[in-house]
Amino acid sequence: TSWLCGRHGHNIVETILGRSGPLAFVTDQRAHATHAADLAQKLRWFVAERPTGIWHVTNQGAMTAYALARTVLEIAGDDPDRVSPITTAELNRPAPRPANAVLENARLAREGTLLPDFRESLPALIHELAP
Repeated sequence: TSWLCGRHGHNIVETILGRSGPLAFVTDQRAHATHAADLAQKLRWFVAERPTGIWHVTNQGAMTAYALARTVLEIAGDDPDRVSPITTAELNRPAPRPANAVLENARLAREGTLLPDFRESLPALIHELAP
């Protein structure tokens, strides 16, 4: 899975909602954000069906961190224009990050059991995280 976000633990959605003022997020890294509640439902399926092999399990809707931040703020009723686009190089982080971390979810697609688009799950997550 990737970019896991939920009610518990530190995650990007919590970070976006918890900060006031200007924000900056990268435009050159793409992945699927994953709502922990959606993943939990799929994990129940794995326990029941016991499939073998390696599976990619994420919500649908690949996006950049910048697009995710803007979407979170828009759904939360905040100003998405307070998010500025930056590059990964501008972050100057010690650990490298892949530019494309989009997982294909091909096996889920063949099973007909894809998770929904993350933007569909986002309003419920924002509601859970609201103070």
